[in-house]
Amino acid sequence: MNRLFFAVTAAVLLMLGLTSCSELGSLMGGETRDGKSGEIIKGGNTDALELRNGDCFNDLPDKTTDVASVPTVPCTEPHDYQVFHTATLDNADKYPGDDSASEQAYALCESAFTSFVGSTPGYDVDDLYPNADGWAMGERTVSCLLTKLSGPSTGAFTGTTV
Repeated sequence: MNRLFFAVTAAVLLMLGLTSCSELGSLMGGETRDGKSGEIIKGGNTDALELRNGDCFNDLPDKTTDVASVPTVPCTEPHDYQVFHTATLDNADKYPGDDSASEQAYALCESAFTSFVGSTPGYDVDDLYPNADGWAMGERTVSCLLTKLSGPSTGAFTGTTV
């Protein structure tokens, strides 16, 4: 009985904590999202694992180091990158290693990129994928990123506006 009580209490507290995460994130320098659309309406540092399709940001850190967060902005402001697709890496128990994870992520994003932009020149694809620590926590999501080679963009890419 005591275990059940503690389990239920922990679940309720966790749910309460999760419902306030967006407000807490905003207070701690995170982004602010529109309550209905989920679109970023005020920029901030966003956890790289929390990026969503349509999110825009600047200054992708050097990927030879772990990317913990990125400086998101509303897509109406100039930005270097937009998440245009998310995909899932193979759900193996053991981390495949940095090289293999990178190759898998690139292949997933390259395929989605071709479908998204077609043969339109002037754009490139990049990606963010989980490292070994993220993998150990169950993270398998790849964020596929679109960037304009000529410099920052303003407005969201929809595939038809590329």
